[in-house]
Amino acid sequence: MGRGRSRPFIIITDPYSNLARARFSPTLQTEKLRAAAEDVNVTFEDQQKINKFARNTSRITELKEEIEVKKKQLQNLEDACEDIMLADDDCLMIPYQIGDVFISHSQEETQEMLEEAKIFTGSLF
Repeated sequence: MGRGRSRPFIIITDPYSNLARARFSPTLQTEKLRAAAEDVNVTFEDQQKINKFARNTSRITELKEEIEVKKKQLQNLEDACEDIMLADDDCLMIPYQIGDVFISHSQEETQEMLEEAKIFTGSLF
């Protein structure tokens, strides 16, 4: 290394070892990647398979996230049902959200609506 110049990311374990320099040198790694990219020929069919694989992998990820959201919704509905069953006051009006609006129902009506929502959410699995 020259005076006043330092190469980042170079670790020299042995001053006589070029292998250590090549392994950690970012410029050599970039050159190797460029050379590897130039040597690769991908057929149209292979590219179609790669694209299909990427689409399927993306869709699987989206579905897994959607399943987690539905599981959380189902758990929230089950928790709400348990809370309503534990409520002591039978004449209590309970607000139930439908879209952006809250509608007050009796405890029995709210319990029935929650059960229907649980069945619907559970059927999506």
